[in-house]
Amino acid sequence: LQCIEQQSYPAVEHIIVDWLSTDCRLALFEQCDPARHQVIFKQDRSMYEAVNRGLAAAQGDILAYLNCDDLYWPTTLTVVAEYFQNHPQCDVLVGDVLSVSPLKQSLFLQVYGRKQYRLSRLAFDQPLGQPSMFFRRRVLEQLGPFDSSLRFVADLDYWMRASQRGLVFHKLNKFLSIDCQVAGNLREKYGADLAAELERVRQRYFQVTGWKKNLLQRRNYWERIFIDKALEYQAGRHFLSSAGVTFDQQRYRD
Repeated sequence: LQCIEQQSYPAVEHIIVDWLSTDCRLALFEQCDPARHQVIFKQDRSMYEAVNRGLAAAQGDILAYLNCDDLYWPTTLTVVAEYFQNHPQCDVLVGDVLSVSPLKQSLFLQVYGRKQYRLSRLAFDQPLGQPSMFFRRRVLEQLGPFDSSLRFVADLDYWMRASQRGLVFHKLNKFLSIDCQVAGNLREKYGADLAAELERVRQRYFQVTGWKKNLLQRRNYWERIFIDKALEYQAGRHFLSSAGVTFDQQRYRD
């Protein structure tokens, strides 16, 4: 709530969807202002059913969803809105992610290459950083909602569907969000189930075997070495040196 309210971009529609949780429902009632927030309390079968409910209620032209343990920088939405305004052909905007582990007291830079959103890359490599994904309303109108039958990786399913349909992805070499790897999240609790669902989703859109699969995997490997890793190194030098990043564990907890 605070990170959205502190955004430098003024025209923000903030829709909060909660699945009747007992741990934060009272806090939401106390902090939300009906004049600034639309709050939806309803039982859902999956996280993505809640995401779809929020997207269906949204009126804006640029859409995104942010899980409760992730954050935007204060200038994120301004940067995103300006980019979409200056690049009308862009359907989906991909940004980089700063990943924070409170338990390990560590920072990790998730930097994505310009070709990471290509279908063959999504099929074999790491998925894109969900907190730094933004898309136009026309994408939702063309693709429909997220697949709510999926429990863990409906976001990857969505970007693979978009890539298969030929929608235009752009990569912005900026950190647009902070991924907070808190204890007990889905990745930690259901790692094996997540991996199995991930493989099923990738098989939906990209089924390549034999020498073609080996060729694509080798190409992706060398692209990661020569392009993505170089980009990650440059981003690390720029971000960690000029920004003077420090991680204060106590302040994070407070």
